[in-house]
Amino acid sequence: MNKTASRIMDIAESLLRTKGFQGFAFREIANEIGIKSASVHYHFATKGELVEAILVRYIENFEAALLEAEQKLDSPSDRLEHYIKMYRTEFMDNKYTSLCIMLGADIDILPEPVVQQLSSFYRLNLEWISSQIEHAPNNLTANEIKQNSAHIQASLNGALMGARSMEDAKYFDLVVDKVRQQYRLMLKA
Repeated sequence: MNKTASRIMDIAESLLRTKGFQGFAFREIANEIGIKSASVHYHFATKGELVEAILVRYIENFEAALLEAEQKLDSPSDRLEHYIKMYRTEFMDNKYTSLCIMLGADIDILPEPVVQQLSSFYRLNLEWISSQIEHAPNNLTANEIKQNSAHIQASLNGALMGARSMEDAKYFDLVVDKVRQQYRLMLKA
């Protein structure tokens, strides 16, 4: 991928995180870079293609971060803590919501390939959280592991949205403290 295409994706991702799928136009991206709208269309024929490419890149980066946690951190508890920090960084460093949370709000208007990528992202998260719980010494059933994984992910998504809405990192930390209590108990069950 060349520099221009990468820059287009960076700007579009930032716009997606703040304005959603319908909240930006190729013209806006072109103006930011200092090129013509036709040049943006040269790299990405449609907004759907652009957003799909952004999601593919986002998922690859997220997956790499999860793999790094797997390789560097010994315990499921430490890995889940790293996962929480990824969410907190999303809020603290960028003052944005997660790209996938924002796109999830636009699910009814997204092109099907984008919906498929979005679904892949959430499945990746649930499977990864479940694998951490499965590898911990506990007596949880497969269904309990799925429920707890979904609860952790939903809690973190909600914490991120609430913190952004109130511009208050303490809200995020309040929710996360309860999530930590939950998974500590779960990992010891």
